[in-house]
Amino acid sequence: MKKFYIFIILCIITFGLTVALIAHIRSSNEKTLAQQEAQWNLEKEKIQAELEALKVRIDELKSNVPELDIPELEPKKLIARLREMKDWFELFGDKAPPLRTYFGDKVIPNENLKAECHDQLEAAFFIFQGLQNQGDKSLDAIRDYLTSGDNIVLYDYSRYVAPSNRIYTVPVVTTNIPLNRFKRTVYNIDPVPETSRLGLIYTLGNIKTPAALGLLYQSMQSSKNLREIISAGNLLLDADKESFTQPVLAVYKAYFPVCDREEQNSLLAYIKKISEKDFNEIVQALTPFDEDGKLSMDIFSLKMDNLGEAGIPFAYEAFNRPDATLVEKINIVDTVRKFIGSNEQANSMFTSLLDGLTGIDKDWIGSVFIKNITENTKEKEKQQQFLNLLGHLQLKQDDPPFFLETVELMKETLAQKIEQGENFDEKEYQHKLISTEYSNRMSQKYGSFTVMRYSNTNLVNTVMQIRGEW
Repeated sequence: MKKFYIFIILCIITFGLTVALIAHIRSSNEKTLAQQEAQWNLEKEKIQAELEALKVRIDELKSNVPELDIPELEPKKLIARLREMKDWFELFGDKAPPLRTYFGDKVIPNENLKAECHDQLEAAFFIFQGLQNQGDKSLDAIRDYLTSGDNIVLYDYSRYVAPSNRIYTVPVVTTNIPLNRFKRTVYNIDPVPETSRLGLIYTLGNIKTPAALGLLYQSMQSSKNLREIISAGNLLLDADKESFTQPVLAVYKAYFPVCDREEQNSLLAYIKKISEKDFNEIVQALTPFDEDGKLSMDIFSLKMDNLGEAGIPFAYEAFNRPDATLVEKINIVDTVRKFIGSNEQANSMFTSLLDGLTGIDKDWIGSVFIKNITENTKEKEKQQQFLNLLGHLQLKQDDPPFFLETVELMKETLAQKIEQGENFDEKEYQHKLISTEYSNRMSQKYGSFTVMRYSNTNLVNTVMQIRGEW
């Protein structure tokens, strides 16, 4: 019992000592933290005071920055230097050799021309960079140049020197100038401007102040050059798409009626990128016939892609024009190929095309059309529709044997596809074509067709395209 009391006393003493120790440690920590917090507050006040002093000093330095006093770099002087530069054709002439010559895998550079071209572009970039560095102070000088109509070609990228003796020459500018001087944008601005006006347009896009963008938009409105209009539009959209989408579209749409077919195709691509709605409205209003009644297939195809099956009556009317050429008819049928079998007017154009062919044309063109549609018709319903169409073809006794063979072979193939569905063996089908030498004879027909139609390059290219796409 005595031992028990002693144990209790020892426990009480130990607990008391522990509580005292914890209290001492806590008191010591609180005192240390308080000292550290006070020290940090002093350091914080010191740092803040130093920052305030530094800010005041920076403001003083900003206010004391001397004005640029280098006459050679004044905007008007830089523009004057730009006007004194020689045009590419002044330097090298219309028949200047290319910068690089390709002979097989070997590239032969024209070092002399490359050095002269480098100096020309380096001087231009010095001017553009100097104007850009001075920001809005350059705008009056840039405006004077753009409104004057002055322009020089810095390098001729578009010229192509015809191949001779298997030597292919392309005038590619190869210099030591960093091509990111004018950064690429999401709208694919060319990094190196081909003309002085384009260089100034890019410079405005890089200055990117409200005043610079305003001048850029003015130059876009007044320009009669599609390259300048598109470049300015792309730069404006890259800088502020929300503010400039509608103004840029307005300029594109205003310029569209006055440019030629090739430019219209290019401009349409940019309009489509900005607004599908505006693109559709323009395409639907297009007339793909010129003043002489000639069909522009690129515009016609755009219109048909836009209208879909609703455009088939329009295609039918174009197909049945008295002056429609064979090439036009082939292309028109190509635009409605996915509706052949299910649309009566598409069927009518297809059968009329076949009926109008004779001899080698029917053997080759007719067979290619039928074979490619058959091989590329995957849905069972479409297969049955096309089989029905082939079954109603008005075949003639004097039709070329190979054409008749193609019709029967493709009817048999369609019937097998419909019956077997997913189990149709494509390898077995191709093996059959090889074993019967059908593929070889098709190639021979193509060779004969090419020889007979060699002078009609457009027709040959058209049929080759059809063969590759269908």
